[in-house]
Amino acid sequence: LRASTSEPQDYERRVFLEDFTNAACGPCAQFAPQLHAALEDLGDLVTPIGYHVWWPGAAPSFNENQADPEWMVEYYGVRGVPAIYIDGEVFNGRDRNAVVNAVEDRARIRSPFEIAAEAGVIENELTVTVAVSSGAELADMTLRVALTEGYVNFRGANGLADHYDAMVSMLPDAQ
Repeated sequence: LRASTSEPQDYERRVFLEDFTNAACGPCAQFAPQLHAALEDLGDLVTPIGYHVWWPGAAPSFNENQADPEWMVEYYGVRGVPAIYIDGEVFNGRDRNAVVNAVEDRARIRSPFEIAAEAGVIENELTVTVAVSSGAELADMTLRVALTEGYVNFRGANGLADHYDAMVSMLPDAQ
């Protein structure tokens, strides 16, 4: 969510990190452990999401959900992986410290929004409730909720077996 407001930005920021990756991408496999270590260091300062794309090779997680990653690739104009976006801005660092520093820098900027989410499962049905508070005008905005798998063990063609925060679905659909 983005907004312009003359009101003070009164809310703590939780930084959004988007990782475009693929199970056949060699550079992705080299960067993934650095990224995961950085995310562990950052804890609650960051909310990560991994989009598994369909190139440069087969990606089983992409086959399970094609529309959302395709839409996000088109939205950002991603042309290669790995590709990282922090709060919607391109990030070119490729090591643990660079990720930590970039997220910590971004977290110092107050947010015009406060977002609270709760989720629960009752009789195999997932219910998600999200509340957004802001001093900003919230017209013409769309809030999407991404469902992710915290950890998936799958050995891709690049040799990487540990995959974190992989997007399963976006609600409503990303389009």
